[in-house]
Amino acid sequence: FTESAELYKWAFDNFGYKTLLTANEPLGEIGVTMGEAESVALYAGSDVIALLPNDSDPASFETRLEISEDPVAAPVLPGQILGKVSIVSGDGAVIGSAKLLAANAVALDGGDLVLNKLGEFLGHTWLLLLVVVIVIIVVVYVVLAVRYRAKRKAQLRQKKQ
Repeated sequence: FTESAELYKWAFDNFGYKTLLTANEPLGEIGVTMGEAESVALYAGSDVIALLPNDSDPASFETRLEISEDPVAAPVLPGQILGKVSIVSGDGAVIGSAKLLAANAVALDGGDLVLNKLGEFLGHTWLLLLVVVIVIIVVVYVVLAVRYRAKRKAQLRQKKQ
């Protein structure tokens, strides 16, 4: 029983819970497409707390952001999950993780949406081919119409003479 008590005492004396990341702490920004703002701030959805040796330095751990899509498409809602944040030790072991959330809302910009959809539509090869064919048909029609009018005028002049 005394050895178990000594082990517990050693564990409580040498280990403790440390907060490695606090919720609502700004972690960076991510770009937003088709939004009224260019970017949205990111924060951790919850605290990341781990049981660590007392002599470990929380600043020595790496914070890794795993973003679902970069840039994110508007609209973005506050608290929307945009990925995951992980705290990683020097040897690559994940100590803890939390959801990566959007700090504020970014509304959809209607003008950017229309331009984006128009760009997608006009980017199709078949549409470009169709436009080229229509232009060729119009040019051929205009050339033939001009030649026909010229011939018709010539015929009318000959009839008058």
